[in-house]
Amino acid sequence: MESFYKLLKIIKVIFAGIYYSLKILIIPKDITSILRLGDLLTDTKAFDHCLQRAKSDICARQLIGERYSQGGISVETIKHSPAGTLGAAVLEHMRKFKLDSYGLIMKSGVSERVYLRERQREIHDILHCVFDLDIEIKDEAKLNAIVMAQVYSPIATLIVAGSVIHTLFKSPNELPILIDSIIDGVEIGRRSV
Repeated sequence: MESFYKLLKIIKVIFAGIYYSLKILIIPKDITSILRLGDLLTDTKAFDHCLQRAKSDICARQLIGERYSQGGISVETIKHSPAGTLGAAVLEHMRKFKLDSYGLIMKSGVSERVYLRERQREIHDILHCVFDLDIEIKDEAKLNAIVMAQVYSPIATLIVAGSVIHTLFKSPNELPILIDSIIDGVEIGRRSV
């Protein structure tokens, strides 16, 4: 009976994964679907590999061990950041694209898996500023290619793959630009490991 329930769980995850993947392909800026797909991937062997890769870096291993978190970006806390600082750049990025703070679920005692997933989400907009990236599909693909090359993140990999599929069918003339962005992102990610 236990194996039957395992099979049902696998089937449920597969169908949910297909559902969210299709939604993302149709509406690539559907953040909720991207987050739900990421949630599904947290309990996979691919995420195990991502976690081990992240923990191979001594600083990341320490952050994971401590479950360090600033609690997400709050416009309120960065609105007085001095010009020229990362805080000011993040604030400008969030205002320019009308972004809200990501509501973290970083509770005490979360697993390493959930911590790493949420930490990646917590720093996503900061990375946009660090790498001076917009939020267009090619820029999201480049940022996710960086993360993919650094820690083999399964959600980053799916976002990169989804961006190629989306562009292939929606705007194939932009495919060369997208591919160049992905290649550039992978190269940056590999250099920064």
